[in-house]
Amino acid sequence: MSLRNWVVSKLGLKDLGGINEFNHGESSETYKIGDVVGIFKLAENLENEVILEDRDKHLDVRVSFLVEPDGEYAVVHVTTVVHVNNVLGKIYMFFVAPPAQSNCS
Repeated sequence: MSLRNWVVSKLGLKDLGGINEFNHGESSETYKIGDVVGIFKLAENLENEVILEDRDKHLDVRVSFLVEPDGEYAVVHVTTVVHVNNVLGKIYMFFVAPPAQSNCS
């Protein structure tokens, strides 16, 4: 994140801070909508799902963590949605997005 923040600061993008900059061990009930969690803001805090977001003039990013109880364990589904708002956002995503995969045979 330090390297990312240094590079993008030269391009006029914002410094997101560090991913580990949040209170480890805090109960999910202590967070309120709008609180900063790591590099994101809390958008939703539901019983089985937490949605975090970051919005700026280049990108709107949402990350969902959905917990699905499965007996003794749980399955966690992580989904990311990114809306690109302008050319600089497209350039940024070119470097950070995973390559597109096709399910077609």
